[in-house]
Amino acid sequence: LSMAQVFAVALLANGASALFALADQTLLPDLVGRDHLEEGNAKLSATDSVAEIAGPSVAGGLIQAVTAPFAIVVHAAALIWSAFMLSQVRVTETPHREDADAGPGAALRGLRAVARSPTLRALFAAEAVLMFGFGFLAALYMLFALRVLDLEIGAAGLIISVGGIGALAGALVGPPLARRFGVGPSVTVLFALAAAASLLVPLATGDDLFSIGCLVAAQLVGDAAAVAYFIQSTTLRQMVAAPSVLGRVNAALLAMHGLVLLAGALVAAPLAEAVGIRGAV
Repeated sequence: LSMAQVFAVALLANGASALFALADQTLLPDLVGRDHLEEGNAKLSATDSVAEIAGPSVAGGLIQAVTAPFAIVVHAAALIWSAFMLSQVRVTETPHREDADAGPGAALRGLRAVARSPTLRALFAAEAVLMFGFGFLAALYMLFALRVLDLEIGAAGLIISVGGIGALAGALVGPPLARRFGVGPSVTVLFALAAAASLLVPLATGDDLFSIGCLVAAQLVGDAAAVAYFIQSTTLRQMVAAPSVLGRVNAALLAMHGLVLLAGALVAAPLAEAVGIRGAV
C-alpha cells in the first residue's frame, strides 16, 4: 500500500462524500415532506453522532484484530451495504425546468439565489465565519494538545471523541429548542455558543485536571451547539430556497464550506510560526 494509493483513495472518498452530502440535503424535502424537515435532519445528525462515538473504537478494535488493510476492506464492504440500502429508497422527485439547464449560468444560479434572499445571505455569511474558525482550529488542535499541553496522543484522541457525545446531545435538544424559542433566536444563540466554546481551548495550560476539563467542555458544548445549529440552518435553507434551485444553493454552500475550511487551515500555519501555537489558538 503506497502513499499515492492512499492519497488517491482519500481524494475519491472525499469527493464522493461531498456529492452524497449535496444529494442528501437536496433530496430530503421530497423524501419526508417540508413539514418533517427538522425531524429528518435531526435524525440524520443523531445517526452521524452515534457513528462518530462508535467509529473510532470499532476501527481500533478491527485494526488490532485483523490489521489495518483488512479493516479498510471491512469499511469498504460497509459502504457497499450502505449504497445497497440507499438504492432501496423510493421517492418521487419533483422535476424542474431549471434542472435541465446546463448553460454557463447554471453554476452561478445557486449564488444568485443566495444573494437575492436575506435569510440565505445571512446563513451564508455566518457559516463562512464559523467554518473559517473550524478550519483554523482544526489545523492547530493536535499540535496544541501534544506539543504545548504535552498530552498523550491517546488522551487527546479520547477528548476529541467526547465531541460525539456532545453532537448527539445537540441532535436531540436542537429541535425542542427551536419549537420553544423559535428558529431565528435558536439559530443565533446556537451559532454564538458554538463559536464561544472554542475560547475554552486556549484556557488549557497543561495536562492538569483544569486544562483537560476545558478541552472536554469545549468539545461537549461546541459540538452540541454546532450540530444543533446546523440542523436548524439546514432546515431553514431547505424551506427558504425554491425547490428549483435548492440543489444549486446547497452546492454553493458546501463549496464555500470546503474553501473556507481550507483557507482557515492555510492561515493558521504561518500565523502559528509567527506568534507560536498558543498565540495562534
